[in-house]
Amino acid sequence: MKISELLHIKEAKGFPISQDLKDIIKSSYINPVDNSFRTNREIASLPDVSRLLGPMDPKKAEIKVGWILQQHWPDRPKRKIMVPTTDDEVEAVKKLKDDGYSSKQIAIELYDKTDKKTIQRVNEILYSHYHERSNKKINIPVTQEEIVAAKTGYDQGKSKKEVALELYGNTDDSSINRISMILDTYYADRKRKKTNLTDKDVEYAQEKFAEGQTFGQIASTLGRSETAVYNRLRVLPNYYTELLQKHMATRPKDPNVSAAENDLFDKLEKIGIVGIQRNFKIAREGRLFYNIDGLHTSKPKIAIEFFGDLWHANPKRFKDPTQQIPNTRFTVGEIWLKDNAKIDYLTSQGYQVVVVWESDWRSKAGKLNAINEIRKAFDLDPITQDELKDLLLSDTQVNEPKQPTAQK
Repeated sequence: MKISELLHIKEAKGFPISQDLKDIIKSSYINPVDNSFRTNREIASLPDVSRLLGPMDPKKAEIKVGWILQQHWPDRPKRKIMVPTTDDEVEAVKKLKDDGYSSKQIAIELYDKTDKKTIQRVNEILYSHYHERSNKKINIPVTQEEIVAAKTGYDQGKSKKEVALELYGNTDDSSINRISMILDTYYADRKRKKTNLTDKDVEYAQEKFAEGQTFGQIASTLGRSETAVYNRLRVLPNYYTELLQKHMATRPKDPNVSAAENDLFDKLEKIGIVGIQRNFKIAREGRLFYNIDGLHTSKPKIAIEFFGDLWHANPKRFKDPTQQIPNTRFTVGEIWLKDNAKIDYLTSQGYQVVVVWESDWRSKAGKLNAINEIRKAFDLDPITQDELKDLLLSDTQVNEPKQPTAQK
């Protein structure tokens, strides 16, 4: 489910629901003309429902109708196929499935489309009308060339992605999964690559890491993956913070991060605030995560967020919550709701959150306020205007271009 839908559902939970609205949604669920089930979008667009919901974005209205049905009529009649299917269509899908076609290939063959709705339709037909189908390991015939290439590539240490690229010219999930199926079916006795590190490997990795080698260099020598080396070292007692700090310090700057944000964290390092992990992912409910601009995980636990005026809808610039943010699918209100949810979650995990706005950082007064607010979170004394001036001057001297010599 998309973030915007989760936000709309959160709004729907606090939405006042009258008995009239519940009753009219229930009565509109089945279309009296052909006894078919109306979709949430169709129900939301009905004049009576639209009037009771009030003025709102059609997508929000659709989601709120779905939430009301889910909460107040969970045992409503449902069917898998929301649109009629013909006997010919069902038989064609069955036949192609028996011939080894995947759902995506069936969608191309029958409908000449591979969008999500079309593939879902194929799956629904199979689910509803072909329970006894055979789910084969390999969906379409495999050539001897494919088997040999997959085996040879594996023995040479190539990844499934690399083998798929050589064989099929792409790295789609379907191609990579096909390579996995070929290996599992025709090369089940292959010698598996080691992923775990022995105690001797760990000692070697610690020694080389202390000498300044990267995880990739260590992994290459040990014949293990870079992830395996990192994950094994990070669980050692009293080693995690040091490891992360060194790893993050040597990691190249993210090209998607603004120059102003990089400038903020560069200046924090120059005034002695170290150990901040950049672009750190912190897990939250389910398999989701929040990406934090700067995180200090040891005491004091501090999260620093650098908010761009456009992408985070600076309230000084945006006043109307229903306004659409340019080049995004979010409104101002949705952005605010999303950011507030992130800050609330970090606070609940014991982090002190400091937000720095891009427009504030571009002025000297804004820089001074932002730096001192962060220093206050670290229980440090504020810097003065003169100290800030010296800090900015040092940057100017470092980056100052050489003056061209006079032409003779």
